[in-house]
Amino acid sequence: MVENKDVQDKIVIRQALIKDDETVFKMIRSLAKYHSKGAEFRATIEDVKRNGFGELQKIGLSHL
Repeated sequence: MVENKDVQDKIVIRQALIKDDETVFKMIRSLAKYHSKGAEFRATIEDVKRNGFGELQKIGLSHL
């Protein structure tokens, strides 16, 4: 839980857009580094664009 109200007021959750590809890539890379403790990370920003926002979009969709 975030204790700082100022930070909470600045957080916005929204659907990811293709223009967010670099941010999404950095988040995935950071998570991989954190969880795999130095394992090799091979994904590229092109992978995120193709697999996340391409024809079979997997990022930014709401699944109810």
